[in-house]
Amino acid sequence: MEVSVLRFNVNGKDVRVYNVDPETSLADYLRNEQLFLVGLTGVKLSCEWGACGSCTVTLGKWNHKLGKATYKAINACIYPLYMAHHKLILTIEGIGNSNRLHPIQERLARSHGTQCGFCSPGFVMAAYGLLREYPNASIHDIKHAVKGNLCRCTGYRPILQALYSCCKESNSDSCVYEENGRTITNGDLFESAKFPVIDETQEILFPPSLIMENTASDLYLEGARVKLLAPVSWKDIDDCFGQYNEVKILSSGQITRISWLHFKTHT
Repeated sequence: MEVSVLRFNVNGKDVRVYNVDPETSLADYLRNEQLFLVGLTGVKLSCEWGACGSCTVTLGKWNHKLGKATYKAINACIYPLYMAHHKLILTIEGIGNSNRLHPIQERLARSHGTQCGFCSPGFVMAAYGLLREYPNASIHDIKHAVKGNLCRCTGYRPILQALYSCCKESNSDSCVYEENGRTITNGDLFESAKFPVIDETQEILFPPSLIMENTASDLYLEGARVKLLAPVSWKDIDDCFGQYNEVKILSSGQITRISWLHFKTHT
């Protein structure tokens, strides 16, 4: 069987990947200059188990039934690269830069929400993924979206207040917290009137070329430890069981990444 070529888009750039190991993670690929040519080190690696959120990126997938792209934040450290096939990947480098910060980045900076900065890209991209899919997200939605992101130096209050300001229901520039069932405000943390407005029309659009190619097709990859087949018919599944002695059915490719980490740790 011929090894598949992966096709996806990163920050508006079309990418083709040949002969990729199915156990390669999206984070490893994006950060590696030899693989991706431009190492996107804004995608941080820390826990490598999907527990800290520092590797968060936003993934766009075309939904043919809805006739539009849907977006969500993912942990790139446990997201297999092959699952990015026919998808749009947005990283912190793709939504803003040193010359023009994205409004979410600017809100975080002006609200004193960053210190060492290691966790900042993950928080921004977690909020971005939510707001890209749900522009009218509530404060509760924001809080839920970043619950998988960890910070170990700044503290969560200024980070959360900065992200809450992205919501239309946010009406306070103060640091707000709960104490004994009461809502307490403690001085102004920022001036929200000076924040740039989040403009959906300025975001990277889902590439039309991926819409045209986004049709069902077999995916076959060979790696050092495993071979991966993503069939699209019952016949292909039956052939797979007849050809290989040991076959595992995966509902999520993340298990291949986690098993690889276990293998690497114990060898």
